[in-house]
Amino acid sequence: MRKNSSPQTVGDSNDRPPKPRAQNLRGDPFRSSRLKTEPCAFWKANKTCKFGKSCNFAHGEDELKYKTLAALEEAGEVDVEIYRCRPCVTFVATGACPFDQRCWGLHDPRIVGKHPSWLSHADSDLNKWSVGKGANVDKCYHQLMSSTYNCSALYSYAPRKKWKSDERLTLEAWNHFIAYICNTDQSGIRKADNGLLEDIHRLEIVLRMRETRKGQCYAFYPDHFLHGELCMVLQTRFFTIASGTNRGSRDVIDVTDDVQGGIITPDSSQGTIIAHEIAFGPVGNPSVRSVSVWFNLKLSDLVKCRIQDAKKFKRTHHRVKKPDSRDTSFSSSSGINSLSGIDNSNDIPFYNYQPLDNASFELVTDILRHRRDCLDFSFLMSTEKANWIAEKQSLDHQNQRLVKRFESLRCHWMASSWPVMKGLTKINVETKIPPIDGTYVFDPEEYDNFQIEFSFGQDFVEGNDIVSNKSKMAIGLLWQSFLINLQLIAHKLPKVRNL
Repeated sequence: MRKNSSPQTVGDSNDRPPKPRAQNLRGDPFRSSRLKTEPCAFWKANKTCKFGKSCNFAHGEDELKYKTLAALEEAGEVDVEIYRCRPCVTFVATGACPFDQRCWGLHDPRIVGKHPSWLSHADSDLNKWSVGKGANVDKCYHQLMSSTYNCSALYSYAPRKKWKSDERLTLEAWNHFIAYICNTDQSGIRKADNGLLEDIHRLEIVLRMRETRKGQCYAFYPDHFLHGELCMVLQTRFFTIASGTNRGSRDVIDVTDDVQGGIITPDSSQGTIIAHEIAFGPVGNPSVRSVSVWFNLKLSDLVKCRIQDAKKFKRTHHRVKKPDSRDTSFSSSSGINSLSGIDNSNDIPFYNYQPLDNASFELVTDILRHRRDCLDFSFLMSTEKANWIAEKQSLDHQNQRLVKRFESLRCHWMASSWPVMKGLTKINVETKIPPIDGTYVFDPEEYDNFQIEFSFGQDFVEGNDIVSNKSKMAIGLLWQSFLINLQLIAHKLPKVRNL
């Protein structure tokens, strides 16, 4: 009986090299869950796949594990609010993307480049072992992606209510925003901690650590465990609090140079404050705990990790929501993500938000300074009563200027958000998974339809939007201008179409 053979078979089957095997993903739940969830690149390009039926990717729609957006989200693979709704920022910048089919953004065929992606993309410095020493590491992938759909430059922040131009609602939005920045509830009360530090001293330490901007831009490389969670220590500083002077923020003395020079030995039991600024993931990733400052951690809680442990860190998809990912006891004012090992501890950090945009960074810094000055004012009232009226007026003027800056910046943030692609503004159980190479088209007249609650807050109040109709068109006009310029560069006649 003659054995079945492929039409491409030449000569005896024993003379052929063995067929390569697809990568075995057993034992890796994170990657094995992705089996048959994406089309095979060879199959899609009408090429022969060397792995055949053993390929980990789908050869045709019938092999796809999930066929609708609802099924993908139910499996915990995507967030439908952001999945392939907007252009991939890397593809817009370079005309290529190293993630190809795995990318969550759109690769509009009208902006494809002539060359493969030149960027050794990595949101973690761990890839330096695979991409080579000195390779260009993209530190801001998550930050750039967040900027396409967020209503602010703070990656994990979302207002309770959609921003309106009404004066009362503006004041309400401002109070919610500063409570988030200052790690308090809206009455200005901070969550109770061990009581070793006054709020004013904690704020002064955070402000001095912000001067280095360590948390504004970095390549994430886990080097420690904090309560069992991989993290990266960005900086460690040492402070003492002067006693008996009653000077408020001026009590804080930075002794980092003395400690590093061996002049004094840090000892928290003797009054030295050891402050660690710690990152738990790449810049701008909203699914991880924000960069935070931790005070007087126990040596047993913060331990160095080995290279083998650091390599276990996996690049995760950009997520805007996760089941049970919020600390409900504090999320009303801070939006802090929860990590079980850390949340079971008694350590209370200060979340030190450092947006990449310099104007937003300075606004956050000045809000913290104003909060510190207000706490300083209470010391002034008890020691220099003759000057407190003038100081109170100065603080009120500072607050008014901060509100104006907030109003100006939030208009810029709102106008800079990218619209959702047409057809994905309303998703149901039958909505198909959009292709990676879909053409990015949107309707600028339906601006309200793509301001999702996760980023813009609930829209249950009446009032005028803070962004004018003309401003809402800005992104659309920029996108159309971008396409026209690409056509001109390629010596093609520009085609002006609807957005």
